[in-house]
Amino acid sequence: MKFEKSPFEGISVPSTLNVIKAAFFGLLEITLASTFFLIYSETVDFGGAYLTTLPFGVIFESAAPDADVSSLICILLSLFSILVPLFIWSEAFEKVFDDPREYFSHPSNQVIASIALLLLLSVILIECVSLFSLLGQAIAPTTVFVSQESTGGVVGWLAKNQGYAVGISLGLALINLTLSFFSVRAFRNLNTQ
Repeated sequence: MKFEKSPFEGISVPSTLNVIKAAFFGLLEITLASTFFLIYSETVDFGGAYLTTLPFGVIFESAAPDADVSSLICILLSLFSILVPLFIWSEAFEKVFDDPREYFSHPSNQVIASIALLLLLSVILIECVSLFSLLGQAIAPTTVFVSQESTGGVVGWLAKNQGYAVGISLGLALINLTLSFFSVRAFRNLNTQ
């Protein structure tokens, strides 16, 4: 059998440096997702309602019988916080950066860009609100009915210095956007030489 064209003609092996960059940024994205999960798990609480007690709980019974609704929502929020900037940057690299004027000249692309901006703003809002609700728990006064444990460490320090908390909250959102930019760029470099 004689082939005129090889099926592997357009495929090239990525360089070792590009693979290391992609692995490094992938690891940083996983670390940031776990950081968001920890922040969200401290602030989201639905009273310990287990997933197995829900109408579709049969699905979770064998996989994770001790999982509760709060854990599921924290996982979804952390995935939302990580994946939305990744998708927006990949779309920007794919279509917008080539010719921005031509892209924004179409009304449907303007609608898509507006929705993407709203999603991005919602990610930043979720990140900031979750950090501030974590600080609010640390600042909340102790009453007769609610006993508040003394919060130490970073959260206790941020509770005393709320101006820094605003900066750290916005900084965390900026880190998420910047890291997703470099991650998309590193993964796109795997395909191009």
